[in-house]
Amino acid sequence: VVGVSTATCLPNSREPCSLSAVEEPRLKCACANCGEVLEYARADIGQHIECPKCREKSALPEPPPAAPNPVVPEDAPETAVRRPKFCGVCRAPMADHETECGICKSAKIKKIIIIAAVTVVLVAGIVVAIMLVTHRKKPDPYQLPEAAGALPQPPQAPVKTPPSINDLKVGPITLQISKQLSNEGVAIAVGDIANISVNAHSRLKVELEVLDANGAVIGSLPIFMNVLGAGEKWHIAEPVTDPRAKSVRFVSLKEDQ
Repeated sequence: VVGVSTATCLPNSREPCSLSAVEEPRLKCACANCGEVLEYARADIGQHIECPKCREKSALPEPPPAAPNPVVPEDAPETAVRRPKFCGVCRAPMADHETECGICKSAKIKKIIIIAAVTVVLVAGIVVAIMLVTHRKKPDPYQLPEAAGALPQPPQAPVKTPPSINDLKVGPITLQISKQLSNEGVAIAVGDIANISVNAHSRLKVELEVLDANGAVIGSLPIFMNVLGAGEKWHIAEPVTDPRAKSVRFVSLKEDQ
């Protein structure tokens, strides 16, 4: 017991007895997590202390009871005396046939499991990284390699289709008053017809109706175009002589082939 003193007396002495402190031996156990040897006093039994190596807390166990000294006959051989067996690392009691105590064995198995798990994770990460790099660098099997020094291909000429009146797009045609031609002003039918094809059109005829202020038809206005080339625009600007004219209306577009 810590702090317990015993009296030590000398025989045939008149001096009073003196006290000497008996130092208690330190107990030892293994950390339940990493197996580190922990030293503690008997007064700390049952408490939880932090391992200085892995920082995990372990309970301090009760030391095993001391085995009674067996009574050995005087004529018995020295090998007949059996002494209790303890672990050399954590000082836990062991059976005679055991080479490693259960506490140290459990700690070792736990270390092996952790190392194996970390190794599996690292190997899996390396395999995934290799697969990603290989997939990125893998050439497309359906893409043919370009021939070295291949000659440039000439531009393809547009394919011409048979001429059709659908090649011509008629825009809005309106009646406008122009004072540039006379002081009184002259009414002019103005609009655009675009050739949106690669075909040329010839001898075109646009038919317009001339309307008065009430929207009644008061006459017709034919307009002609000799040739309208591919992609060209026909700008219509045809005078209307009838003074009653207030607007025009598109009727038809024809081509004499």
